[in-house]
Amino acid sequence: MTQDKSEGGETEQKKEEEKERKEKDLPPTKVVIRRLPPSLTPDTFLEQVSPVPDHEYFFFSKPDMSLGANAFSRAYIKFAKFEDVCLFREKFDGYVFVDSKGNEYPAVVEFAPFQKVPKKKAKKPDTKKGTIEDDLDYQMFLDSLENPETETTHTTENYLEEIESRERERKANSGVLKMSTPLLDYLRRRKEEKKAAMQRIREERRRREQERTRIREESRKKKREQDRKRYERKQQEREKERGEEKKEEAKNLKLLKNPEHQKEERNKKGDSGKESLRNEKEKSPSKDRPRSIREQERDRDKNRTDVDRERDRNREKDRDDRNRNRDRERLRERESDKEKDGKRDKVREFDKDKERNRERERERQKEKEKEISKQKEQNRERDRERERDSKRDKDKQRIPSPTKKEKDNIVKKEQEKERKEEKSEKEIKELTRKSPQKEASGEEGDSGFPDKRMGVDDSDNKDGKKERVRNKDRPERAIYVPGARRGADRGKKEDSKEPVKGK
Repeated sequence: MTQDKSEGGETEQKKEEEKERKEKDLPPTKVVIRRLPPSLTPDTFLEQVSPVPDHEYFFFSKPDMSLGANAFSRAYIKFAKFEDVCLFREKFDGYVFVDSKGNEYPAVVEFAPFQKVPKKKAKKPDTKKGTIEDDLDYQMFLDSLENPETETTHTTENYLEEIESRERERKANSGVLKMSTPLLDYLRRRKEEKKAAMQRIREERRRREQERTRIREESRKKKREQDRKRYERKQQEREKERGEEKKEEAKNLKLLKNPEHQKEERNKKGDSGKESLRNEKEKSPSKDRPRSIREQERDRDKNRTDVDRERDRNREKDRDDRNRNRDRERLRERESDKEKDGKRDKVREFDKDKERNRERERERQKEKEKEISKQKEQNRERDRERERDSKRDKDKQRIPSPTKKEKDNIVKKEQEKERKEEKSEKEIKELTRKSPQKEASGEEGDSGFPDKRMGVDDSDNKDGKKERVRNKDRPERAIYVPGARRGADRGKKEDSKEPVKGK
């Protein structure tokens, strides 16, 4: 069943994907009509637009009146054919819709930005429709109407019993009646269900813990049995090895002593046996002769018992364990030393970073102080300039304005000054022209400069005497008077205008 459902879902998805591909390939057929009157209704719109070609979808959206003058209604239509779209656009693009108040609204027909259409969801039929007669509660209601129950009459004894039961309940519940409403019953049931669920969860936890402990005990028992079997195998192997060693020792002893062979020789030779024994003793290794290390170890192994051997093995194991523990402790100490060194390095780096940050903060503070001092100096300079400007303005206000005669005198003096400056410039140019000619001819004065001086005429040097120019003979400099130049310019303009008036 699950496979059939999955296959059916896959086929439906494939069909939907094919439909989407086809729709993408087809030209757009959904249209929007914008800028319609806000008071227009869908019925009036269809009447004005009718006959509307075959269409699959129509939707009319009302305007948002909070937009004020920009509130328009719009309509969406999806046609069946692309040709109908073109015809509809030719007719109604720019078509003027008139409002009830006489306002005109030219419509705009465009392709909709979203060409899809909402799917029509089929409503599921109500399964309980027309089944009230089969309902048990409805049937009980009808039975109660047909056969009304007779109310039992209560006697005084019944009332007294009820009162006594209520008093008992009050005494049991500390003077409060035991109320039972549907809500309280529901809450009690919920509480009991919660308790039962908590008990179930606890029982499950206990069961799981018991299973875990049982599994652990079984695993421990298995490990113990395995260890016991290994120990027994090792003991059996050791016993076998000991039996083999004993057999080998017995063989070696027989070969060395060989008492039977000695007895036979004694019986045969008699007295000569003593001499043979002496010869054998001489041939056999004497006690006084130095023995090798291997022979000494063999003798020790022969004299040793099993207990001694086990003792030696246990000692060797203890030595190995001690050596291993020492190596581990050394490794741990080295690792701890490395960790300590790493921590020290980190602490040092952290301290260095702190010092760097402090230095940077100091530099920043110094820069801030410098900027603040600069700003203070600039503010002081600005204040000084403002004070100077204010003083100048006050002085200007104090100085009285010059009269017309003073202005004319000032203008004349400036004109004379300009003439003298022009003359001095001409003389300098002449001197510069003559200087290269004199250098070529060799006619030079004592100082290499001509006799003429700036600001002195030729008439003063006719006799060849050099006269010093006195301060009183020098041109006077015009005293600065604020507003004098403007007054002079105005005077010139007035002088230039006066002859026109005389004409």
